[in-house]
Amino acid sequence: MISINWVYLVAGIALGMGFRSLFARLKVSSNSSVASVVDKQDMSTLEQQIKQTQLAYDMAQEMGQFKAGFLARTTHELRSPISQLISLHQLILSDLCENPAEEREFIAQAHNSANKLMKLIDEILKIARIEHGTNKLDIQPLQLAQQLQEIYQL
Repeated sequence: MISINWVYLVAGIALGMGFRSLFARLKVSSNSSVASVVDKQDMSTLEQQIKQTQLAYDMAQEMGQFKAGFLARTTHELRSPISQLISLHQLILSDLCENPAEEREFIAQAHNSANKLMKLIDEILKIARIEHGTNKLDIQPLQLAQQLQEIYQL
């Protein structure tokens, strides 16, 4: 969110510089009326600067929407394993398990949910480090069948 504010600031400064250059090129006569306006080349340059500023603003808007969507999806992904952990622990704590084997199965499921949650948090932290430039991507080969099996088990 802070980086978006910087983009807006830069866009505002660029827009201000464009208007400042326009006003600097205006010639004012002795009676304070505008005697002449900038020529066509100066106007096209100004229009180009305004278009670039608008493009920067639009890109900042899209980035803000993307981050908001990412946050919503991430929150959902974090809530699922947490809800699973809570419900499994409630089953165990309320003595609804009929035998120790069933209780161990619930504990194993809770453990798997906790591991999934840790992986999600690690991925979020990696994205944050990459975004801040403190971490680089480490592209490595993976076992596709194993990854698909893990996704299927979610």
